[in-house]
This record gives sequence, C-alpha cells and structure tokens, in this order.
Amino acid sequence: EGIATRADDVMSWADTPAQFIDAVAAAAADPEGAEERARRARRHVEAHFSWDAVVKRLEAVYEPPR
Repeated sequence: EGIATRADDVMSWADTPAQFIDAVAAAAADPEGAEERARRARRHVEAHFSWDAVVKRLEAVYEPPR
C-alpha cells in the first residue's frame, strides 16, 4: 500500500490468500515476465522513493518562493 501504480505494471495485487497464491503461481510460470516486472518495480521505487527523489520533494516544500 502507498505505492501508486497500475496493477500488473510493477506489482500484483492480492486481497485474499487465494489471489496471492495465483499471483505467485503466475510469476513462477513466467520467470521472464516476473524479471521484467521486477526491473520496472526497481526503476519505479528509485524514481519515487530514493534519497534524491525525496530530497527534491522536500526542497520544493522548504525552498522560499522566487
């Protein structure tokens, strides 16, 4: 929760244990697809939650208007 992205873009959503099992089984059945999703997920996290990304947002909040 808290990571805004489309489902299946960088992650799978599972609200129930059965849905979780289905998502894991789908990833296991498609290792290349799972690897590509993992790469996209890493890029997403680095772009939105890395120190650089967080500092830029904080600077925008605390920097006086010009």
